[in-house]
Amino acid sequence: VGNVAGQSHAEGTSMTTRPEFTFVELFAGIGGFRCGLEPLGGRCIYSSEWDRHSAHTYLKWHHDQVDTTDFRDIDYSTIPSHDILTAGFPCQPFSLAGVSKKNWLGQPHGFDDVRQGNLFEHIMKLVDRHETESGMERPPVLFMENVKHLLSHDGGRTWRAITKEIYSRGYHLFYEVIDASAWVPQHRERVYIVCFDMNVFGGDRTGVGFRWPDLPDSYPVLGDILEANPDKHTYRLSKTLWDGHERRLDRNIRRNRFIDTYRRSHRKLLARAPDQDDTKKRDRFINTYRDNHRKHVARTPDWIDVTALDNAVEEALSRDLGNPALEDAVRKGLPKKRGFGRGLAAADGQTRTLSARYHKDGAEILYKQPGWQRPRRLTPIECGRLMGFPEEYVQDIVVSNTQAYRQFGNAVVPPVVQAIGQEIIKTLEAAAQTRVAA
Repeated sequence: VGNVAGQSHAEGTSMTTRPEFTFVELFAGIGGFRCGLEPLGGRCIYSSEWDRHSAHTYLKWHHDQVDTTDFRDIDYSTIPSHDILTAGFPCQPFSLAGVSKKNWLGQPHGFDDVRQGNLFEHIMKLVDRHETESGMERPPVLFMENVKHLLSHDGGRTWRAITKEIYSRGYHLFYEVIDASAWVPQHRERVYIVCFDMNVFGGDRTGVGFRWPDLPDSYPVLGDILEANPDKHTYRLSKTLWDGHERRLDRNIRRNRFIDTYRRSHRKLLARAPDQDDTKKRDRFINTYRDNHRKHVARTPDWIDVTALDNAVEEALSRDLGNPALEDAVRKGLPKKRGFGRGLAAADGQTRTLSARYHKDGAEILYKQPGWQRPRRLTPIECGRLMGFPEEYVQDIVVSNTQAYRQFGNAVVPPVVQAIGQEIIKTLEAAAQTRVAA
């Protein structure tokens, strides 16, 4: 069942001797799981990443070849048996930003995403193949990471499907949403999933003994990772870009204010709505509601599209379908709020979440460099530090700035992986000792 789970304590599984355990890194990116598990004694025996730029970084940093074949086309029997399967399977099909973009484009998302949505299914196929292949054993531990929206995507159906697939294969499942801000100066909430094979750890979930790591008693801040002399020409925002950020911020504030004002007015009127049986009072209510609605719409800037709201409310009023129908019309027709656009971080604070789109305009994390007229985006080195990658790697960036921003924005945070990995190793050690005692 793998190197650690099958060893006795006498064979060196004590944490003080840093036991060797094996792991594979699927959808490896630039090796975030590897950076977190190798300091614990882990040895990576296979890695898979189809993006050639990420594979280039992986090779240069880890001096190890990465399989760039589409993971769905790999013969899983060629992947060696291992103790821990790690996978940061693509989050775009499930993230809020990814789902919103695909909805806008009229494209499927989640498991229906043709390019990336079914990759979890193929992780399960690897597990199945290792279980049935002669001379192979399935991994005792699965260790995965994704965006927290995975839990609520498609009304929770996606998460229920994932848990069903894991439980049906005889694994205990533990999951936790963890904010990396205790380890790095960035708010980055991700769901971490750790699964233990019942054949190795027993059928009683409470007997597994796994616990999530305690949060460090620290508050890292942006100033801890800033470079001393970033290049002004490269990283300071142009006047055009900064002015664009400010316009979007102003529009988003006004848009959200309109939505809040309209919703308050709607709820106030609806609370006084008479029953439909009282025709005269009902007619007065409908006229009052229509007048109020039209006043709000008339004051709305033309760049806020209220066509759907106008049509839905008018239909509900003209047919007087009742208060629930009016409530439904507003819920469906009212424009959705938008974030406040750019994020200006302070040196003594923490940043928003770094995303793979950071290379486009740097909107989510901007910093006002002392003495500079306009804010700047972070440098790639700062982004590497913001994600918690070892300094020797962030000082050796081997791709363009654009690719580096993408790679760090897509990565898992190594210090969080290491903290969870320590608890996994303790659980593996306990299982090994139990097996020896038996």
